[in-house]
Amino acid sequence: MKKRVFSLALTITILSALLVAVAPASATADTDNALSMRFLSAIQPPTAGSIPISNRAELAAISNDLKGEYHLTTDIDLSDGAWVPIGTIGYSFGRDEFSGVFDGQGHVLRNLTIIGENNTYAGLFGAATKDAVIKNVALDGVDIDISGFSINGFPTNLRPIGGGSVINYDALYGLTAGGICGYGGNISNCYVIGSISASSISTYNSGPWSHRTVLTGGISGYGGTIGNCYFIGSLSSTTNGNGAHSYAGGISGFIETNSYFGDGSISNCYSVANLYVSATTSYFAGTVSTSVGGICGYSGGNATVRNSYWNTESVQNVDGVALTTSDKKGLGSGVGQATALTSEQMRFQSSFSSWDFSNIWTYRSGVNDGYPVLRAFFESPSSWADADVSRAIALGLVQKSIQSKYTQATSRAEFCTLAVALYETVIGNEITERQSFSDTNDVNVQKAAAIGVVQGIGGNRFDPNASLTREQAATMLARLAKAVENPLSNQTATFSDNGSISPWAIEAVGQMQATGIMGGVGGNRFTPKDPYTREQSITTIIRLYDIVAQ
Repeated sequence: MKKRVFSLALTITILSALLVAVAPASATADTDNALSMRFLSAIQPPTAGSIPISNRAELAAISNDLKGEYHLTTDIDLSDGAWVPIGTIGYSFGRDEFSGVFDGQGHVLRNLTIIGENNTYAGLFGAATKDAVIKNVALDGVDIDISGFSINGFPTNLRPIGGGSVINYDALYGLTAGGICGYGGNISNCYVIGSISASSISTYNSGPWSHRTVLTGGISGYGGTIGNCYFIGSLSSTTNGNGAHSYAGGISGFIETNSYFGDGSISNCYSVANLYVSATTSYFAGTVSTSVGGICGYSGGNATVRNSYWNTESVQNVDGVALTTSDKKGLGSGVGQATALTSEQMRFQSSFSSWDFSNIWTYRSGVNDGYPVLRAFFESPSSWADADVSRAIALGLVQKSIQSKYTQATSRAEFCTLAVALYETVIGNEITERQSFSDTNDVNVQKAAAIGVVQGIGGNRFDPNASLTREQAATMLARLAKAVENPLSNQTATFSDNGSISPWAIEAVGQMQATGIMGGVGGNRFTPKDPYTREQSITTIIRLYDIVAQ
């Protein structure tokens, strides 16, 4: 099986031996508990002035203002091209590194790919300062495979730092790769799943580029402060040259404390990582070193590692030789505490001493191979919705992509997946017609529009990532009933805030109230402009299904 690993490369001086809903709506008699959306204690709403990010272009544009504050409003698929890491280490510290705040808000970035040369610092972020905050974001399907190459001792894809001499190259550059960040950063409440690999080759090994350092880690390649994170996948570090150093760790390849990138630490993290490291010499004899650890390849310079766990059944391979269980390590070298667990032990909460399983961590049946997950990404439906959500999933009405974060607002495109699934299940045939929009290629949006369930917002646009409102949900549900040739009976809505309902939605809201598919939110109010959550959407889809599938 081919080894794939998230990787970035970097030469380092080894001498310095780096949710708004009201709390789950109190159980009211309201039919759909419309105010059940809430933030778990692990995630707070974005701060005032934070810039929303809803697509790839907006995410990439962070590079234009590396000091800004940003938050995701939706999951984003990055499969349409290689990713260019945000931030790097440039000619002077503090100018080209990310130093702002990035809050993923519990969203997932999928299929990030970085391949080839010219990626000295690889990851979602290339390099970040000690003041940078990166939190509440997940990467799923990562594929990082980078390489560095030097001729006569000088790199072809690196440049000087600090305006200094070529000697500064030798001390400060190499290859570093990590899923979240290649170099540095203050990272919390994140996970990465995928493959990261970095390799460096020197054709001639005398001179200032004799040191060829390659660092890979599941979360970061080099350093930073990392807490409440996990990595599942494979990592590979390969280097060739006089004085070559190759380090890999399930969470970080190398951590240390320094004045610019801050206190190097790893806490409350775990990894299930297959690790491969290799360092060889060529042309000239010289000292090489390798270090591999389930949590960290190297921990030094007053760095701390605590309350972190690694899977003993994962591969650790050094220079082509698989280590025996007794030779495997949580920390390749350096100081700290990393506890070894078997796969079976990792499936029990009692194995993770001092972890917060009330607010931060949890287990979900059938998810993540039974290993712990972060509540911010995998919380269960509210108790009032649990049975309906489970039944809808069993009937095939809920796509896997929305079988999580149930208290999060539903996007317009996500609701289309539910509507199409219900239609095709009830009718028994796939929708073959399509109606296109200029701002989305989502096939479920095109299908839902073709059968008249949804419409655009004007200018041939659909706004797929916008949050669905309650009156929009009511309208789509009413149109869906008509599309399956089971139109709902009309009744005038009797909510106290009828005047706030848009004219185009008032009839549909009355139909929802009359059939019991949707109800009020308390005080006989409908709150038509409020967001509609995933669990509310799924619950009302199953209620409509019970009516039209008879």
